[in-house]
Amino acid sequence: MDWNFFDIVEECGLHIVDIAQAPNTTGYYMLFAENGEFIYVGKAANLYQTLTSHFDSYEKNERIKGIVEYAIWWLTRTIVKAEEAEGHLYDTWVRSTGVPPFANKNKPPKSKLRDDEIMVAKIRQILAIAGSLRDGDKL
Repeated sequence: MDWNFFDIVEECGLHIVDIAQAPNTTGYYMLFAENGEFIYVGKAANLYQTLTSHFDSYEKNERIKGIVEYAIWWLTRTIVKAEEAEGHLYDTWVRSTGVPPFANKNKPPKSKLRDDEIMVAKIRQILAIAGSLRDGDKL
């Protein structure tokens, strides 16, 4: 099935905007790879500062560095609200896919998932990997 990331973004009433236009205010954001794959969800006290740091050569998260192409962000009044939204998006993704966003695997945001739900997500992830190895293409 062919799909277009930009079409989906537009269908959701959102827009991809240049990172240089990110405001110096609090909010939460999602990062995407060039092919539209959801890579990371985060929060920031200063969206401009945080987002530009993800796109510079000093990015420490190797799962973001060189992969992320697009960001979508939303403003919040407080960092607490941004953190709540980040956790909700993270939990929603994990519940629907069984795995965390690709780059959140190193340090997931605060989550409201119970320990058993996190364990189920981890089991699904390892089983998916095991299933792909079954075909011998990864060995």
